[in-house]
Amino acid sequence: MFDKLIKNAFVVDGSGEPEYRGDIAIKDGKIIVNPENSDNEACANEVIDATGLVLCPGFIDAHCHEDETLGNYASSLSKVSQGITTVCAGHCGESVFPISTNPKNAELFRQNRGGFLAAPDCGYKEEINGFTSFEKYLEYASKRNVPLNYTMFTGHIPLRIATMGFENRRPTEKELDEMKALLRETLEHGSRGLSIGLIYSPSCYSEKEELIELCRVVAEYQGFLAVHLRNEAGDFENSMQEAIDIARAAGCALNLSHHKACGKENWGKTKKTLQMIKDAKAEGMEIYTDVYPYLATGNYLNICLPKEFFAEGPERAAKKLKDPEVRAQMKEAILSNPEGRYRNCGGFENITICSAPFTPEAMGRTVAAYAASLGKDEFETYFDLCVANGDAAQAAYLAMCDEDLERCLLDENAVICTDSYDISESNTVHPRAFGSFPLCLGKYVREKKLMSLEAMIHRMSGRTAQFLHLGNKGLIRNGYDADLVLFNPDTVNATSDFSNTRSLSEGIEKVFVAGHVVYENKDLTGNYPGRFLPFKA
Repeated sequence: MFDKLIKNAFVVDGSGEPEYRGDIAIKDGKIIVNPENSDNEACANEVIDATGLVLCPGFIDAHCHEDETLGNYASSLSKVSQGITTVCAGHCGESVFPISTNPKNAELFRQNRGGFLAAPDCGYKEEINGFTSFEKYLEYASKRNVPLNYTMFTGHIPLRIATMGFENRRPTEKELDEMKALLRETLEHGSRGLSIGLIYSPSCYSEKEELIELCRVVAEYQGFLAVHLRNEAGDFENSMQEAIDIARAAGCALNLSHHKACGKENWGKTKKTLQMIKDAKAEGMEIYTDVYPYLATGNYLNICLPKEFFAEGPERAAKKLKDPEVRAQMKEAILSNPEGRYRNCGGFENITICSAPFTPEAMGRTVAAYAASLGKDEFETYFDLCVANGDAAQAAYLAMCDEDLERCLLDENAVICTDSYDISESNTVHPRAFGSFPLCLGKYVREKKLMSLEAMIHRMSGRTAQFLHLGNKGLIRNGYDADLVLFNPDTVNATSDFSNTRSLSEGIEKVFVAGHVVYENKDLTGNYPGRFLPFKA
């Protein structure tokens, strides 16, 4: 007796091969392809007629920040409503573990996560002090109601804060050894490797030698280095080379995060950077990149400020920004920085405020429009927002072009991601949080015909599972985990945009994790079969 029988589906199996008409059974959380006796509906406890619908493997979000919001209803809904059944979190150097046992450095880390801790829906306010190891975080995670599977990287930022705070200098040998020990513990408990965010403090203060030494520990476990590049604008190619050099020197695999070229003067550079990935792969490196299908980046609102400004931590930076003289200096620094987000996207009219919990009236508006509504100077308004919200404020920066985006989507070494989280139902978010995967299917497959449906689903499932070493996932095969998506190919699409950022996608009919339906009728079902997937080389 099967638990479920899905009949008459157009099966796209995640391999990139052509679809076929078939029946799929589920038993004990596993897939059975075209089972015997499927004509006898009495052989299953539940029969689902999938006539006219596509059945494919559950989508795998290759890059997100779900460790911050694991088990929150809003964030779970944002992912599962897209058909995502597995997420890879802890990217850009920003995992929520390990926190220091040193009270001073622990407080600096809490300040660094202040935007999350301030949110009413934050799940770890009381537990964060206990996240002194990955093992402790996983104990917390195991108690959460999680509908999807999750795997994680270890962030470089908490390693640095735990050992040396926000100081802008090289670590001592002792501090580097402490970072290695903290990293090793996370790898022992199944972390996929090290993620670094080289535009964020204090990760941005690190030099190549420090990162190579840490990655040598990662290499012992055959893990990955995941890199948010130091620069995605004028110095894009050199930043790519830095990441490749670090991984090559350490002997570890490499993920290049959210591939993009920011700023009109840099558009087209993806031709060179994608070729750099191909060349490194030809030399024998294990390497891939991920991409989200939007022209606006998502980041902290205060990312326009110089990185050196945060060397004493985010709370001290916000206090300094109240000083008119400091504001004048910061305005000059922002205007004169050709590599900064302000210049890359052409000014405040192209910077949309996504999250600002302490000034909620600003959310969903550009900085320029919000300033105009107040009758205030744009820079003064921007600084006020940074002071009021600190790291809690998030923004979208319109900085990329269609040609680069489509080139990245088509690349043989690219997979799809959301690069998102959703901390609270009261927030606006970047539309990618709710729309990335359906947008690929609707806009780029059905409407623009950029590639076949089979090729796109391969980028969302089978290829991602291969790159991430997720055995038994990403394909519809006998014995594979029954993580599946049933969708309407004629209607599937994102509906979220900057005016309605939390709108649920169309066309996603059912989502299964381990054979359980976790999403239907545009809501979570209350089934929570999600589990941690430790890294296995």
